Parts: sequence; structure tokens; C-alpha cells
Amino acid sequence: MMSENNKNKSVVVVGGGIMGLGTAFHLSERGYRVTLLEKQKDVAKVASYINGAMICPSMTASWASLSLLSKNKGELRRIQLSRDVVTDHKFWRWGLWFTYNCLWPGKVQQNDAAQQQLGLYSMKCLQNLEEVYGETLSHNKTASNTLRLYYTEEDLKKFFKSSQAKFWEKNGHPFVKLSPEEIKDMLPSLDQQNLETYHPSGRNLVGGVINKPAIDSSGDIHEFCQNLKKLCLKNDVTIKTDTGVKEILTEGYGKNRVISGVLCQNGKIETGDIYVLAAGIMVNPLGRTIGVNLPIYPLKGNVVTVPLKVNYNVISAMGSYVRVWGICQFIRNLWSLTSTVLIMDH
Repeated sequence: MMSENNKNKSVVVVGGGIMGLGTAFHLSERGYRVTLLEKQKDVAKVASYINGAMICPSMTASWASLSLLSKNKGELRRIQLSRDVVTDHKFWRWGLWFTYNCLWPGKVQQNDAAQQQLGLYSMKCLQNLEEVYGETLSHNKTASNTLRLYYTEEDLKKFFKSSQAKFWEKNGHPFVKLSPEEIKDMLPSLDQQNLETYHPSGRNLVGGVINKPAIDSSGDIHEFCQNLKKLCLKNDVTIKTDTGVKEILTEGYGKNRVISGVLCQNGKIETGDIYVLAAGIMVNPLGRTIGVNLPIYPLKGNVVTVPLKVNYNVISAMGSYVRVWGICQFIRNLWSLTSTVLIMDH
């Protein structure tokens, strides 16, 4: 809702990914004059260019948890460290902070609760955008729920006792147990033999869970961001691409120190009444220019998008493509990298 009090206030948003675009759009809806600065030649060209295509608020949880890590050892084995990472003091500082959040009493529960509340809020925001703007903010939504398979009764019972299951039941989206027969009916493209041998250790399927009503889905983040960009321009948001930020400028001392502008790599200075730092992995190096050190370290994901030229049994395809996740890598110099996209043909 536009406010008359905001009309004369200007905002500088640093970063043109989904966070920067979303912030710019919502602020412009409230009447602020917004300028968005993006380092690349277009918005949504780095982390917001391609991702796993899943929107899963029901799965939100903090990875800084020994319990969660012990149950997902395969995920840990797929994470690689580049040689220069092990000699980077910033990586070890981040590692100590991660370990602290794993071990300090109550931190895991606190972080999980924060993630769940964020997932719920984000879900409501997206639903509201879809209701108001419809196809104007389309993002190739194909999936309608998330099905989780369980291969031991113990794991299935533990899940229903988890804070995750209790949280979504409290907020009107309880998890419902499915039998192997119900799962087979839901996914006719997978026969019973495939379901029972899906687990790497060869365990038999005992059941699964889904949310009712559903809250998870899928989507193309780049398509969403490009449509969000159009709405921003319609709201008179000024978007400056090829405009990387080199430094955050300040004036004054001590408690009187304030941000006076941002120095761009082209030598120009952008000023505003309010500054929003939404630059992804660049938040840390930019934050350090004003003495703010955040516990963030870059992790590079590897994704391949494959066209479907024959009639495969695919549970959730992105139109005529399917997207596959690969390994993740800690890379020291990821700050200077941009996204590359590999589209396989055959």
C-alpha cells in the first residue's frame, strides 16, 4: 500500500537478484523512489539465474544441526573444498560459527524456529503475489506438492514428532501419512519395484508424507525475476546494470557515523535516504568496508538442465526440460565468479 509519507524518500538497493528485485518492488509499492544497482549486464544473472527449481517451505530447517547432518551424510560427501579454501582464515572463522550453532544448547531449535517462520511468511507472500498478479508473475510452476519417502517405521514416527511436523500442523498445513499403495496410486509412473529399490541400501518402502493442503511447488527463479523486473520498471524503479558497487561510504564518527552513499566501480556515487544491501555473496566484502562482518562463506552449486526430447517418465519437469543438481563446492574466489549455464543436448 502506497504511503504519502514515503514519496520523498529515496532508497538505493545494491543487488539485482531475487532479494534485491523483491525488495525494490515492494518498496516501490509503498511509494519509495527506488534505484537498484546491479553489477552484471542484466538482473538475476548469478545465484538467481538458475537453481534447483524447488519452492519448499515445508522443508525449511537449519543445516547447522549435528542431528540433521548425521541423517544426510550423502549431502556432506558431495560438498567439495577447493585447495585455496583450506588456507583461507575466513573459511575457518565461518566454520567455527557454524560449529557454535550446531553445539550451543538451544541454538538448533532457535534457528529451526526462525527458518520455519521465514518459510511460512515467504509462502504467504508468494501466494499473495500470485493472487494479485497471476500470469504477470509466472514462474513455470509445475509441481503441486512434495512427497517424502520413508524406509523405516522408526524414521516415519520420528518425523511426526519433529518440530517441523508440529509447526505446519499448528499453521493449518499438517503432514499426512501415505501407505506404499497410496504412493503408487499417486505416482503411476513409478512402479512398486522402483519405489522399493529407490533407497541406496535396498530397504523396502514403508510409507511417505505430504502436506494437506499442499504448500510446496516448483518454479523457474530466472523467469520469476524477469517478470518482477517488468513490474519494478512499471513502478518507476530505476535499474542500473553494469553498475557494480565498490565501497559503502560513510561520514561522521562513533554513534554519529552514517552511510553517505555507495561508490560504484564506474567512479560514480549513488546516494539515498535508505540503503539496502542485497548483493548475495558480495554482502560480506561490501559489509567489511563499513566494519560489518557477517558469517557468510560462498558455496557454489552445480546444476545441469537437460531437454526432454523423448517421452521419459518425469515426475516434475520444467516444461520441456528437467533440472538436475550436482555437487556443491566451497570456493574462495567465488566472489568474482558469475553463473555459467550448461544445457545438455542429445
